[in-house]
Amino acid sequence: MRRCHAVPRKADVRWFRRFAKRCGALRQNRSYGRDTRHKPGRKPLFLYRKLGIEDAAAWLALRHEGAAVAPSGFLVTEAESRAMTVETASKVLAYGGLRGVFDEDVLIGFCGYRPQSMERTRHRAELGPFYVTPDFQGTGAAQAMMRGVLDEAKEGGVEQIELSVAPANTRAIAFYERQGYVQFGVLPDAIRDHGTSEDALLYRLKLSW
Repeated sequence: MRRCHAVPRKADVRWFRRFAKRCGALRQNRSYGRDTRHKPGRKPLFLYRKLGIEDAAAWLALRHEGAAVAPSGFLVTEAESRAMTVETASKVLAYGGLRGVFDEDVLIGFCGYRPQSMERTRHRAELGPFYVTPDFQGTGAAQAMMRGVLDEAKEGGVEQIELSVAPANTRAIAFYERQGYVQFGVLPDAIRDHGTSEDALLYRLKLSW
């Protein structure tokens, strides 16, 4: 199971913006040329699609941001994320397990979506991580990405989506429950953060088409 739906701390968001500006990579598109901050008064035009190797730089920058500002939403640490190169990111994306939500052509959020392929489990899929950049939280971007996942699940004949979430991540839990996800268990000792054991809540969504 993958940790889902990261909720950033505001102080960390401000720190990351200053850090990313110094590195020249503040929330830009795959050409590292555009700022993705939401412009108040402009209605976003959201697009959901599978991420490909052409999205490697943009996805990696967003992954770095998420691991820095919302660590509870990721199994990977910030240090582990920053150790990944664009070349490695391209190889990860080539597997086809990541989806993105775009505002026009700018990547503003991503999630893992992994349908099972074996005959006896192909009715199931795993979701996570699930992250939207802070400036686009509350704009409908997360809902658009979830809707894209559900539409894709329908097309693929998936009948059950599963995820895990940190118990302290109450905002994420509320979001998933609004979408119809139901808790079905707890995974004890799911992660160890600096020697401290943390459980994970297991959720699933039953789909009927």
